[in-house]
Amino acid sequence: MAKENLEKNDLHIGIASPFIPRALVDFLYEEDRLVALEVSRDQGAPGVQDVAAELLRRGARLSIYTDWPDVPKDMVLKGNNLTIHLIKKRRIAKLMALDHFRSEIKRLRRAISSDSPDILHARWTYEYALASKGMNIPTVITIEDWAPAILKLFHNFYRLCRFFMDYRVF
Repeated sequence: MAKENLEKNDLHIGIASPFIPRALVDFLYEEDRLVALEVSRDQGAPGVQDVAAELLRRGARLSIYTDWPDVPKDMVLKGNNLTIHLIKKRRIAKLMALDHFRSEIKRLRRAISSDSPDILHARWTYEYALASKGMNIPTVITIEDWAPAILKLFHNFYRLCRFFMDYRVF
């Protein structure tokens, strides 16, 4: 899609995915740049960062919804045409798995509702896809790994719970 088309349509795109905020630090307002640099570890999906940066360069309005274990509370970083919602993620994987990421999904849904994007891209068939269900927003869900195959590779409680989350999405 050409840059001028995005600008004319004022399309608001939402992306729910693992994400590294420092990848878009140049698009953030000055007061939020330091926060993006501080919370950014090597968590995320590099392809998502590349797509997000290109959408911003082409003039799209973009909201990103991601969960992070290193933020003290839910946070919102802003820039011109950019909003990044950092949702506090619990640190203990088994606790999240026990309730199928219920807390994270609830807060991701709240963030998505607060922005109301025109279209949402949920990556992975776990908490990001579950947060998008029933939102009345056109949604594309990308399957980034195949939960049945992952469960065969990693026989553990966490992966079993992730398998059932995946199953709910389908």
